[in-house]
Amino acid sequence: MLMFRRLREKVVQSLKEIVNCSDLEIYSMLVECNMDPYETVNRLLSQGPSDSGWLENQANEDRSEADGWRNDGNISE
Repeated sequence: MLMFRRLREKVVQSLKEIVNCSDLEIYSMLVECNMDPYETVNRLLSQGPSDSGWLENQANEDRSEADGWRNDGNISE
Protein backbone atom coordinates (compact mmCIF):
# COMPACT_ATOMS: atom_id res chain seq x y z
CA MET A 1 0.00 0.00 0.00
CA LEU A 2 2.84 2.40 0.86
CA MET A 3 4.53 1.56 -2.43
CA PHE A 4 1.35 2.47 -4.34
CA ARG A 5 1.13 5.82 -2.54
CA ARG A 6 4.74 6.67 -3.39
CA LEU A 7 4.25 5.68 -7.01
CA ARG A 8 1.07 7.76 -7.21
CA GLU A 9 2.86 10.78 -5.70
CA LYS A 10 5.74 10.35 -8.14
CA VAL A 11 3.37 10.25 -11.11
CA VAL A 12 1.49 13.33 -9.88
CA GLN A 13 4.76 15.25 -9.38
CA SER A 14 5.96 14.24 -12.86
CA LEU A 15 2.73 15.46 -14.43
CA LYS A 16 2.86 18.64 -12.37
CA GLU A 17 6.07 19.54 -14.23
CA ILE A 18 4.09 19.39 -17.49
CA VAL A 19 0.79 21.00 -16.52
CA ASN A 20 0.11 23.94 -14.23
CA CYS A 21 -2.42 22.25 -11.94
CA SER A 22 -2.70 21.30 -8.30
CA ASP A 23 -1.94 17.81 -7.05
CA LEU A 24 -5.64 17.26 -6.40
CA GLU A 25 -6.63 18.32 -9.93
CA ILE A 26 -4.00 16.04 -11.43
CA TYR A 27 -4.93 13.04 -9.29
CA SER A 28 -8.66 13.54 -9.93
CA MET A 29 -8.03 13.61 -13.66
CA LEU A 30 -5.80 10.53 -13.41
CA VAL A 31 -8.68 8.66 -11.77
CA GLU A 32 -11.10 9.93 -14.42
CA CYS A 33 -8.67 8.76 -17.14
CA ASN A 34 -8.20 5.29 -15.59
CA MET A 35 -4.67 6.25 -14.41
CA ASP A 36 -3.49 6.92 -17.99
CA PRO A 37 -0.92 9.73 -17.68
CA TYR A 38 -0.99 10.55 -21.40
CA GLU A 39 -4.75 11.02 -21.47
CA THR A 40 -4.54 12.97 -18.20
CA VAL A 41 -2.03 15.44 -19.63
CA ASN A 42 -4.06 15.85 -22.83
CA ARG A 43 -7.25 16.61 -20.93
CA LEU A 44 -5.59 18.97 -18.45
CA LEU A 45 -3.83 20.89 -21.22
CA SER A 46 -7.01 21.12 -23.27
CA GLN A 47 -8.79 22.72 -20.29
CA GLY A 48 -6.41 25.68 -20.41
CA PRO A 49 -5.21 27.54 -17.33
CA SER A 50 -6.47 26.35 -13.99
CA ASP A 51 -9.67 28.13 -12.98
CA SER A 52 -8.68 28.02 -9.30
CA GLY A 53 -5.85 30.51 -9.86
CA TRP A 54 -8.15 32.79 -11.83
CA LEU A 55 -10.82 32.61 -9.15
CA GLU A 56 -8.32 33.48 -6.42
CA ASN A 57 -7.04 36.50 -8.39
CA GLN A 58 -10.60 37.62 -9.07
CA ALA A 59 -11.47 37.38 -5.37
CA ASN A 60 -8.42 39.47 -4.46
CA GLU A 61 -9.41 42.14 -6.99
CA ASP A 62 -12.98 42.19 -5.65
CA ARG A 63 -11.71 42.58 -2.08
CA SER A 64 -9.35 45.43 -3.01
CA GLU A 65 -12.12 47.26 -4.87
CA ALA A 66 -14.48 46.81 -1.92
CA ASP A 67 -11.84 48.35 0.35
CA GLY A 68 -11.62 51.39 -1.92
CA TRP A 69 -8.31 50.47 -3.54
CA ARG A 70 -7.65 50.07 -7.21
CA ASN A 71 -5.12 47.59 -8.57
CA ASP A 72 -2.51 50.36 -8.99
CA GLY A 73 -2.55 50.99 -5.23
CA ASN A 74 -4.32 54.36 -5.40
CA ILE A 75 -7.52 55.06 -3.58
CA SER A 76 -10.50 55.05 -5.94
CA GLU A 77 -12.95 57.91 -5.69
